[in-house]
Amino acid sequence: MPTLLNRKDLDAARCWRDHPPRIHDKKKRTIFELLGAGRTPTGMVSVTRWAPGDPDLAVGPLAAASRVRSSAGPMTYESPGPGTDVWHVNFADPELFAFYGGPAFA
Repeated sequence: MPTLLNRKDLDAARCWRDHPPRIHDKKKRTIFELLGAGRTPTGMVSVTRWAPGDPDLAVGPLAAASRVRSSAGPMTYESPGPGTDVWHVNFADPELFAFYGGPAFA
C-alpha cells in the first residue's frame, strides 16, 4: 500500500486572498470575471505526497480507476486514435503554472 509522506490542509479563502490570480490576458480576464471572480472559494484544499507502493494494494474510491506504470526513461503516450484529442500535463516542468494568465492555452 502507498505510504503517505506528507499532508497539508489549506483554507481555500486564505489561499485566494494571499495568492490572488494574476490574469493579464484581456480575454481570459473577461471569462474569469463572467464566471464569478468576485466569489471567494470556501472549504479546504488538501495537498498530499505519497511514496510509491504496490498499486494492487490500493484502497479507497480511486483504487479501481488507478493504473500505475513505471518508466525508466521519458514518458511516452500511445496514440488515442483518429478524431480524439488528448492532453497530458508535464508535472516535472518547473514552470507548470507560469503562463495561465497570458494569452497562450498553457
